[in-house]
Formats: sequence, structure tokens, C-alpha cells
Amino acid sequence: MLELNLAESPQADVLLELNRQLLNLGVSPWPGYRDIAFADAAQPKVYVCWIKGIAWTPIIIGILITLLPAIIGGALWLLVPQPIKDMITMMGLMTVMLPIMGMVTKEK
Repeated sequence: MLELNLAESPQADVLLELNRQLLNLGVSPWPGYRDIAFADAAQPKVYVCWIKGIAWTPIIIGILITLLPAIIGGALWLLVPQPIKDMITMMGLMTVMLPIMGMVTKEK
């Protein structure tokens, strides 16, 4: 809900036009209210009540950050020739095996 404190009350046709345009844009009024924007009868205030949709930007960014590296890595893995794949696999195995070999052969 948005409350606008104005110097003077707006005309009724301005609020009707605002409501019409907001409804045409797909803005949903707050449950229990017929209009999105309406004026306070006692004071020069306008209230705007609408339902805000879900913010999709964080969800889309989260999906991209999570899935995009895996998709790019998988696509690159399919494009890399087999000898280079073997070399990358052996480098990965060596980074695991060298510390283990060091611990096993360590003298007490």
C-alpha cells in the first residue's frame, strides 16, 4: 500500500483514468478493493493498493549462477579432443594421489 500526501485532493476523473490505465497494464488491485488508486475523503491523500508479483530477478540469477558453469563445462568437455581429456583427468588424479602418497610414505 502506497500513501501519497498531496497539497490538494486530485480530481475524480484523474483517479479513474489512473485506475483504468493500471488495470489495462495488468496491475491487480489489493484483495477486497475494487480500485487500485483512490482518494481519502477527509484529507488530500491518495492511496494506491496493489498486489506485487514475485521478484523473478534473484531467482533467474540464482539459476544462472548454479547451472551455467555446469552447462558451459559440459559443452566444453564434449568439444575437447580425447588426449586433452585424458591429460586433464590425470592431472586431477595426481592432485588427489600425491598428498595421499605423501601421507603413506611419511616416516614417523
